[in-house]
Amino acid sequence: MSSSILMVSLAFVLLCLVAFVGYYGYRLMKASRHAQETTSRFEEFVRRQAVLEAKTAAPAREMPATDVPATEIPEAPAPASDLSGKSIGVSTTVRVHDQKLPLRQLSPEAIFMRRDSGGEVTVQIAERRPLPLKYVLDPRVNHILSQVAMRATADLGAMWSILAEEDAEGRLQITRLS
Repeated sequence: MSSSILMVSLAFVLLCLVAFVGYYGYRLMKASRHAQETTSRFEEFVRRQAVLEAKTAAPAREMPATDVPATEIPEAPAPASDLSGKSIGVSTTVRVHDQKLPLRQLSPEAIFMRRDSGGEVTVQIAERRPLPLKYVLDPRVNHILSQVAMRATADLGAMWSILAEEDAEGRLQITRLS
């Protein structure tokens, strides 16, 4: 009788050991697969950033032939007030491109974008906090905003602050702020 209890206990311990090893083996394989997917996404992200930086570093005359022409509409200086109440003129330029990007799907309002001297592009959509473009994880949104950033860099140079929006006809409209 005691040997049968011992055998049942041993079988139960062995079954628990097999279940334990199987469960954690499965979790390890799942974590490994997730790490590989994350690594491949990160490598793709780094590759896209390199391509984007290579494109934005190229002068405007080296842009591909697929670029569409821009029409420039200069505006009168807009008054901006400082703390003393004096009015200071701020020159803005509006550029309209035939390129159609679905900016209204991202925000009904204009999207603020800024590129600093280091080449980092910061994006602010609606009332959300400003965010570096490289941290926008949605591939569709990242692609649309990257297209706007490349267009702005080609038109305005290495450093800029813009408002990007669609005009009434769905064309890309870039307003330079600085």
